[in-house]
Amino acid sequence: MDENELTGRVIACFRRVYNYLGGGLPERPYVRALAYECSRNGLSVEREAPITIYYERIEIGRYRADLLVEDRLIVEAKACDLLPEHGRQLLTYMRCSPVELGLLLSFGSKPRIRRFVFRNELKPGIVTTPSAG
Repeated sequence: MDENELTGRVIACFRRVYNYLGGGLPERPYVRALAYECSRNGLSVEREAPITIYYERIEIGRYRADLLVEDRLIVEAKACDLLPEHGRQLLTYMRCSPVELGLLLSFGSKPRIRRFVFRNELKPGIVTTPSAG
């Protein structure tokens, strides 16, 4: 499945969840419902996927992305209207991982979707495993 098909399938799941639940809930129920809907539609989903942050090959922290779909797409869901820092958060997750594709989904007053592509060749010092020694 190519990037467009993958994001299209997740966006369709997002729309079903938004249409069913509407706005106004906390983030966690939306993430759970979206994970369920994606799984129900044949997609591999990991909730709270760990992303390790490195600085010059030294682990300095960890983040947890809301969803990792098909090991190729980071999904960040927000229960509020989107702000610029939400996009920066997703780009940070992408910069610190080998994942090149991201979706920022808002379950705010209106459904909003932002798609991100961040190619690995543009990322500074991607580390997928810590160095030995």
